[in-house]
Amino acid sequence: MYPTADIDLDPSLPENAEFWVPEPDEIDDCEGFGLFQDVWPITGVSADNAIAVAQEDELLCRVVADLAHDPADFDILAAAVETGSIGDDDEITAESLSALAPYLTGEPALEGLEVGVAGLVYALSAAGMFPAASCRGHADPDSWSAVPVVMFAADRVHAEALRPLVESSRCGFDLDPIRPELLVINGRSAEDTLRLGRAVLASIETFRSLG
Repeated sequence: MYPTADIDLDPSLPENAEFWVPEPDEIDDCEGFGLFQDVWPITGVSADNAIAVAQEDELLCRVVADLAHDPADFDILAAAVETGSIGDDDEITAESLSALAPYLTGEPALEGLEVGVAGLVYALSAAGMFPAASCRGHADPDSWSAVPVVMFAADRVHAEALRPLVESSRCGFDLDPIRPELLVINGRSAEDTLRLGRAVLASIETFRSLG
């Protein structure tokens, strides 16, 4: 099962959106842009690299969703495949541990990102946009986001090309009140953001033609 939130999403571009892209000197080599913690720049990604990450994301999401019984379970199992390790977590059943064994390599997967959003992050970068932060959504009420979210910068022409894909993927746009200069994509579940990542990659030549 995929955790799914009962929320309203708007596929329209926000009226107050700021369409822009960061200059090279505004992107820190270690910390990206937007003043987030635990982030790094993901820019200039090749289509092949984005496809590889998206495919790995699809695989790991499917493995986790097939094993998870509830949102908390999804969180635990997703963290295991993301980090490649279960650490001291004793909440994973023997059955799940056996199914996860091929993915417990001791090394982080998905270039260090989270399942359900990693493929979309890389797809947006390959399509000429600038991801700033992402989260797959967590069951913990104190988490940054309860639903899958990707925050990014884009010029108007790229954002407008993205809009119909957001709508057809059943995702939505928003603005973050703390960082209103960034566009936000939300999904009700990881299935939605996975779907959008596939759609962006299927249209990669269209985005590349935009410059």
